Amino acid sequence: MQAQEINQRIRQGFERLLLECLTSGVQKELLDKLEVHAGYLLRWRSVVPMSAGGQSSCALAASYLSALAVGAVPLDRAAHLCLRQVSKCLGLWGKGSVNAPEFSATEQELLQALTELEAKGLIGPITSGDADDSEFGLRVLHMLDAFAAWSTQPGASPQLLSNALLALKGLAQQHQDQRIMELAWATANMLDRVIDGTLALTEEFEDVVNRAAKLLIIAFVFQVWSSEDEREYAQTIEDADLLASGGDVSSL
Repeated sequence: MQAQEINQRIRQGFERLLLECLTSGVQKELLDKLEVHAGYLLRWRSVVPMSAGGQSSCALAASYLSALAVGAVPLDRAAHLCLRQVSKCLGLWGKGSVNAPEFSATEQELLQALTELEAKGLIGPITSGDADDSEFGLRVLHMLDAFAAWSTQPGASPQLLSNALLALKGLAQQHQDQRIMELAWATANMLDRVIDGTLALTEEFEDVVNRAAKLLIIAFVFQVWSSEDEREYAQTIEDADLLASGGDVSSL
């Protein structure tokens, strides 16, 4: 569910960017958005299930957006066609299967065009946005691994997930990121009541963990929360605190 929502947000955001590229002149604001979306793609591929072919193609597409942003490749009709292909491929890359066929026809066409540009030295690899190059990204990946291990094993202890959340909380505290710190702490504190046997794990607990994990992924991939995310953040904190104290969120 988390990956599906992130994938949808990536596609919708890129569709808006594509429309702007097709209808607006080349302006600095637009070029800046291309660079921003290059970062989105790199971070996105780090945290959602994706085939090896999809990961390499997505990284190449991010390099292409970055090349457009700095003017190494012109934002012309050929670029518009290539961006349309990227838009189509986003849906394929985000299907969530690591065992997907190596390349679809659309991907092959896009990959050929981008590989030719790469061979000419017009685009090059960029990796600075990968989770592996970000301490916050690494912590998020660790949290996701712990979440996956816990959520797929009924009856498993959430201890590793709680530890991962506390590590995120500590990092956020170092960087004075109050919201990430509070979200990670409230969720871990709630889970600790399950770990020490004070409270039983319920669907309400699992729902809070799912919401918290999604918000943390969004914070990493997009580097910002929307107004809707902000409201969900506030509600998640409130629910986590209430459940940790033995309250019932279903009565709200």
